[in-house]
Amino acid sequence: MKIYIFSGIAAGLLCLGCQAEDRAPVAAKAEGKAMNLSSTRLVEHKSGEWSPGLTEEEKGTLFAIARDTLNWSVGGQREKFLLDKYALTPRLKGKCATFVTFTNRKELRGCVGTLEAREPMYQSVHTSAVNASQDSRFGDNPITTNEVPAIQIHVSLLSQMKPIQSI
Repeated sequence: MKIYIFSGIAAGLLCLGCQAEDRAPVAAKAEGKAMNLSSTRLVEHKSGEWSPGLTEEEKGTLFAIARDTLNWSVGGQREKFLLDKYALTPRLKGKCATFVTFTNRKELRGCVGTLEAREPMYQSVHTSAVNASQDSRFGDNPITTNEVPAIQIHVSLLSQMKPIQSI
């Protein structure tokens, strides 16, 4: 599995995602098997100076929250989603704007987030993942449990916005 990290110029961006060739770990999770995040390879691409300063474990935690939230949301939300099973560090508890995007074979299946940091990073990823899994643009064709193993997940973390002089 590859996780990509991007930083923007006017607003920084961290993007965590799984690639198409890495669907086996997602499929294993959908079958109730644990996903081995230690085999995840991280690649960083910067176009600016901003970085949230997350460790590999923190990045893995955010991705796991998004992935587990998708499974929970599409699976019917029978019980309350518990975030206390994740290692929530002080950095993950800091406020951060996030977006979660779901694609299937490069086709958008959901993308929702915020531009303003209103919640702790980990909670914002969960909220964005719930909303992306129920993206109103796909109301008549929502993500199904059978589709989940093929879904690619991207988690984007945005820095605080900064005014720019001109474009």
